[in-house]
Amino acid sequence: MEVRDSRVAANTAHAVEETAATAGQTVQAVQDTANQIPKAAPKTYRSARKGAAKTRKIMNTTTRQAKSKVKKGAAKTNKAVNANARLARHKVKKTVAKTSKTADTNARKAKNKVKKAVAKTRVGAKKIIRKGKKQKAK
Repeated sequence: MEVRDSRVAANTAHAVEETAATAGQTVQAVQDTANQIPKAAPKTYRSARKGAAKTRKIMNTTTRQAKSKVKKGAAKTNKAVNANARLARHKVKKTVAKTSKTADTNARKAKNKVKKAVAKTRVGAKKIIRKGKKQKAK
């Protein structure tokens, strides 16, 4: 049972690693898309200078918002990946602890059995020795 649990935990950890890799690729794709946002907007003011300034402002705002969205998405993905990895690690630790606990218990039981057997042998030996001795007169 413990071996199966540790295999399940190992498979879970492997799946988490794959998820992390996929998440990284997704974040990269979103960042690439954000970089391709058009950098020109129509001029709506009379003077060209005002129009250019407005265009820059719009562009900077759009870029900033896009970057912020990407960062948020990346943070969420990272958080989820870390949580999954943490859960997988805990599962492995629990399984190892269970296995270790079972092994310790079995070893302790075996040790106690040996002690009891030795004690019985000693008691039996004492009885035989006592039977062989002559009783003292009081």
